[in-house]
Amino acid sequence: MNLTLIGMGNKEGDCTLSAFSAIRTAQKVYVRAETPHIVRFLKEQGVAYETLTAVYLKSRNFDTLYKNIAKEVLAAAKTQSVCYLVDGCLREDRAAQYILKRHRSVNAEYGVSKACAVFTPDETLSYQTVSAYDLSESERYITPLAVYDIDDGFLASEVKLLLSSRFGEEITVTYYANGKKKQIPLYELDRQKIPPTGAVVFVNRVDFFQKDRYDFYDLTYILTLLRGENGCPWDRVQTHESIRGDLIEECYELIDAIDNRDVDNMEEETGDVLLQAAFHAQIGTEEGEFTVDDVTTRLCKKLIFRHSHVFGEDKAASKEEALAVWNKNKKIEHGEKAVDEMFRFAAGLPQLTRAEKTKKRCRKVGFDWTTQKEVWDKVLEEIREIEELGESPSGDRIREECGDFLLAAACAVAHYGLSPELALKEGVDKFQNRFRKVAALAEKDGKALNELSVEEYDGYWNLSKKD
Repeated sequence: MNLTLIGMGNKEGDCTLSAFSAIRTAQKVYVRAETPHIVRFLKEQGVAYETLTAVYLKSRNFDTLYKNIAKEVLAAAKTQSVCYLVDGCLREDRAAQYILKRHRSVNAEYGVSKACAVFTPDETLSYQTVSAYDLSESERYITPLAVYDIDDGFLASEVKLLLSSRFGEEITVTYYANGKKKQIPLYELDRQKIPPTGAVVFVNRVDFFQKDRYDFYDLTYILTLLRGENGCPWDRVQTHESIRGDLIEECYELIDAIDNRDVDNMEEETGDVLLQAAFHAQIGTEEGEFTVDDVTTRLCKKLIFRHSHVFGEDKAASKEEALAVWNKNKKIEHGEKAVDEMFRFAAGLPQLTRAEKTKKRCRKVGFDWTTQKEVWDKVLEEIREIEELGESPSGDRIREECGDFLLAAACAVAHYGLSPELALKEGVDKFQNRFRKVAALAEKDGKALNELSVEEYDGYWNLSKKD
């Protein structure tokens, strides 16, 4: 096979001497499209060429187009010397990439990248390039960034949406096509006339502190600055233990936002919870305990392993079946005995929630009350044991008996299929709302709360219950 793939760059004069020699001696010259500077060069040199327009017309989509172009070029190269010319660099042409991956023996003159054409003199030479066809939600892109292979309006729209999610749609980018470049806001990318030879969009370097959008890695970078030598005096002295309470508080603030269906506050509080996790990861990194990548790696591996009904061979057609697969894999993961698995939840949970979980786990293995009478007999038994301690009990015994009573009461609520935590929350909310009414009634009568008698409190309380 005698085949040379040639990147013709972005303007006349970009063609190398070795590429020029291959073109002059080739028996057949293909051009992907009639790019002006390539056609002008070939005509000036008296070189006959053939376009691949017919291949465009018979291809169903752009993926098949490049495979069909590659097949046409390879078939011709079996019997004669062939040059395949593209604008820009070979790495920016999918047909050339297809050939190079499968035929390492072909000659390649890579040429000048189209991405280079969009640089300004003050731009850095360090940049990231990616084909529009290879853009992915799962990849992280940094600026300066050049996206090439934008060869139709639909693809331009996809590129705009993905870049907007990373950098903001208002950012100014450089658009390059047909040898010309201009500055446009990113949201106008899919409104441009896209040439068949493809366009390039270049996102200039963005000052970190002026960015419109930030991701998780930006958050961890900010924390390194805050914890650094010239950072924040408060942030620098924190430890895992000192911010433990902040994590609990932020979780409850997020729960409040969820309960109130306050979406704006949910966004903010979710960020505050994420900050606490990132803060612990940063401290772990500094102490040599674990890094943020250790955290995310462990989490992702856990999600993949436990969702074997999505990423593996298990099947789950319902949420119940999915949960069963999750629990099965969780047991395999921890290698636990049955009794260990029963009580594998955090001791730091709200204790009513912990009681409810304990009750449910015991119920699964048959250790549970069978009748409502048994439930309340146990609650009354615990109340009597407190009463037997007398009027002024003290020490560990009263705490122990009160704990037994609260556990029995929580289990009794759970016996009805209710959450003790939510039931108590509703009870506290109801109490607070009624007490606010008591305060309002007293204020209306010109009375201060700390001056009310027991009888007056009872009267106002009964009135508050009537609404």
